[in-house]
Amino acid sequence: MPKAILLKPIFRYSANSVLRSMLERPAGLNRYLLHNDTRIFRLSNMKSPFPFLMLLTMTVAGGLSTTSLSRAEEAATQFVIAGPDHVLDGWVNRKETSFTDPVLHNHGTAWVNYHRCLMRFDLGAIDSKRFSRVGKATLRLTVTEAENPAQKVTNVAPSTQPWTDQATFWTTDGETPWPASKGHRNIDYAMRNADLQSLVIETPGIVEFDVTAVVDRWLYQGLANHGFLLRTGGPIFGVPDAGSWKQTFAASEAKEGGPILIVEMVGEPPTPDTIPQRTLRWFPSAVHPPVRDPYIIYWDFGRPPRLPGAASNASGTAGVSVAEGVQQGMLVLNWFYGPQNPWLKNEKGFVDSYVNTARGKTLGIMVDEWQSPKKDAESGSRLHADAPFGITGSIKGMIEAKKVDPSLFIGVAWRGGSSIEPATREGVVDLLMIEAHTHVGKRIPVNWGIGMEGIKRRIDVARELGMIERTICWLGHIHKPEEYHEGHVLTPELVAAQVAELRAHAPEMPGIAFYANTDEELARACDRAARKHFIDPAPEVIIVEPDFQDHLTTPHVTIRVEAKPKDEHTISHFRWFIDNRLIAETETPCYVWDLRGENPGHHILTVHAIDNAFNQAATQIRVRTTRE
Repeated sequence: MPKAILLKPIFRYSANSVLRSMLERPAGLNRYLLHNDTRIFRLSNMKSPFPFLMLLTMTVAGGLSTTSLSRAEEAATQFVIAGPDHVLDGWVNRKETSFTDPVLHNHGTAWVNYHRCLMRFDLGAIDSKRFSRVGKATLRLTVTEAENPAQKVTNVAPSTQPWTDQATFWTTDGETPWPASKGHRNIDYAMRNADLQSLVIETPGIVEFDVTAVVDRWLYQGLANHGFLLRTGGPIFGVPDAGSWKQTFAASEAKEGGPILIVEMVGEPPTPDTIPQRTLRWFPSAVHPPVRDPYIIYWDFGRPPRLPGAASNASGTAGVSVAEGVQQGMLVLNWFYGPQNPWLKNEKGFVDSYVNTARGKTLGIMVDEWQSPKKDAESGSRLHADAPFGITGSIKGMIEAKKVDPSLFIGVAWRGGSSIEPATREGVVDLLMIEAHTHVGKRIPVNWGIGMEGIKRRIDVARELGMIERTICWLGHIHKPEEYHEGHVLTPELVAAQVAELRAHAPEMPGIAFYANTDEELARACDRAARKHFIDPAPEVIIVEPDFQDHLTTPHVTIRVEAKPKDEHTISHFRWFIDNRLIAETETPCYVWDLRGENPGHHILTVHAIDNAFNQAATQIRVRTTRE
């Protein structure tokens, strides 16, 4: 009976045992087996007696076979493509070639000869329009001979050139040469290195290559299916001493163990109507922080320093006007009287005030005076209101405001109190702005300030709330020396030391804030310290695929970046944005964007690269999309 191969275990069942196991089950993973002389059947409503994975194979009159694969985690459909009717494979070397041999030769003999293998799978049975994406694609090969004392690496990559069963080491079809570089033609130049997969093969048995990205490109991204090229030992030119090894695989013409491509298709195609469900977070704009810049250097009650290439990129309306700041690419937050607003007399009044603001023309708000309606032992805040509806109304108001405009950016001036917890739990606070003023002007009592240890305690509370990556400290006040209390003067050296100390205590924080500005020299020192600790250490990152202003038309598009960390750091993860929407976070520098879920037109792609010390950088391009 026909066989489908699993690594562990291999279950073989007769038709009767299959029929006996057909019990009702939830929709699981349907699997199609395509091989020689096989039509497609589908088994459903089958309950697997095994807890993890089961493969059932049934043989009936006429050579028909089908399999059903049940997995508890996710409903999906798999296609298993094998056999000479669905696979064209062969091998070539400098002297001969074969596309009928039951064995694929991939030997290497120093100074004598080197082999290459080719294989192409028919994907015609997969109707990609029915699915969201390729969940996983695996190229499975059976190694029949392996001697690899030097542990040479075997590479698999898609071919960039079409080829036929007349291909040779020198030509794609007996006549057309393989690609050339610097005047030299080589089959290795046809390997698409961006999608290359590698494995060291030392013993006979089953090996697998993850070719998910390649198959997605074939099915959704317009890459022509020219099959795979396989080599061991790296590119060669002429007949060098590139090492010696013996390696063979079962071919599709073999009685068993030939190349198998397993493609798992999952999900339903997205539509623009599902954008809210697919968005992790909304932001006011793609061309303002924190999308364009992944850090926030914020000023309020004082203008940001006038400095070429200033680090400062955010301000309250007491620093610059909304119109001026927005046109300069700054995140401008309108001042908003928070829970202590004495003119609002009930919870509804607070809710309405937030909702009405969300309906206006603003990037966001800075909610001031977030204090409990009684003295808070954690924050040391003083009584400003005598009713709890200021807190509850503000929390409900922020929730309702986000419903009106999910992109409204909400920052909260905070002193470490626990009353903010319900709002952070609901995810409506975009930025906690810790009041961390160590030095104040003469018009304010000197004991109104807070020491560095107190600031750190507030930071630790933010970490406990799960908000540390959305928290910045508000240092200051930034005044002329004569405007401070005697013996309590904030100097350029001291503010630089404060920024460095806070950055070391909580590297997760995405920036820093400063309050007031009546001394341009000190303000510039603040800006230099911010740049030194938040911008200069950031990685270098660039989008390499697609290109700026590309016109994208395929269902899927791969967005790929190159990121280079500094100071021996390593890149830990990436954030992916479409316009003002955070759509994914990954550990890999690639993301597959499904254009079927977007409205056609111009879009801004932004990618953040974050290293293991929480240094962050951003890159951004503009593209145009059209639905097919």
